[in-house]
Amino acid sequence: MRQHSRTFLLSPVTNQGNADAQEGLGFLYYMGDGAPKDYVQAALWFRKAAEQGDAYAQKMLGDLYSDGQGVPQDHAQAAAWYRQAAT
Repeated sequence: MRQHSRTFLLSPVTNQGNADAQEGLGFLYYMGDGAPKDYVQAALWFRKAAEQGDAYAQKMLGDLYSDGQGVPQDHAQAAAWYRQAAT
């Protein structure tokens, strides 16, 4: 139960479109800290934040595409997200 407490607390604000909360939830899934490690869920939440211009989420989404974690490995997609993060 304790492991899921952080995701429970973030859930209302992530569903309201808060990019910081979405990026944070993606990181929790990415690390398996407060949530089960789940790269598919990490990619989903990083993408929501990245599409709102969150540079860290864009970088992390690039990492997931580069490594093929939670998404198909795609170096062109990785490079596109890294470029967005850099701007």
